[in-house]
Amino acid sequence: RTEHKVDHTMHFDGLYNRDRKETIFFTDEGRVIPHNRLVNIATIVEDNWPINHYTNEPHVPREPNLRFSDTPSVGKEKVSTVVVHYGDDYSAGYQLSKGKGQRLRESNGEPLVDGAGDVPIVVENIIVQAQDLYFVDGVKSSPKIVQLGSGPFYAFIDGTMVEGIWHRATADDFTTYSVDNMPLELKPGKTFIQIVPPEMFYSMKGVDGETATFVNGALGMPAE
Repeated sequence: RTEHKVDHTMHFDGLYNRDRKETIFFTDEGRVIPHNRLVNIATIVEDNWPINHYTNEPHVPREPNLRFSDTPSVGKEKVSTVVVHYGDDYSAGYQLSKGKGQRLRESNGEPLVDGAGDVPIVVENIIVQAQDLYFVDGVKSSPKIVQLGSGPFYAFIDGTMVEGIWHRATADDFTTYSVDNMPLELKPGKTFIQIVPPEMFYSMKGVDGETATFVNGALGMPAE
């Protein structure tokens, strides 16, 4: 949730314990990269419930930032394919599976499969979110994101495109998503969020009932 540095290493509140870090994060040698890095949820719960190990105070549950409903938000435009071109060497795609309301995930035009086998990755919701970012050393799969502020997003749910606004005021807040001043309602299931720079977000073209395409120019890491 909130990142901080310990011994010059970046960590995240609720996921890091100096004495138990190897029991929280671990590598499954039977899986391929990047699916082989896993998190031990049971250890995280033990460290944060019922007492938060940072504050020594009782854990207070927070309202989740993503809301799911059997009657999700519906957009006016129908979209069967979503393609996000970060650059010539990296793109993410989602193909609507007819009759199921799910989308098959693609990477560089090839189906993306689970690291445990050949099962295709399927998602119910995609959020394309406009946010200031840079790509480290120009590598499109390594973004550095400015995490605070607000801006527009498109959510692709059940074959339709929904427009709304995301907002995150401080590092202690979750990012929230609203449509016409009401919370975005997602379809129950996996949700992928694609962060894109504003100029790429506004470059979207081809929404004609078939494909929504986002195209990016070359963005590199700014000088310090």
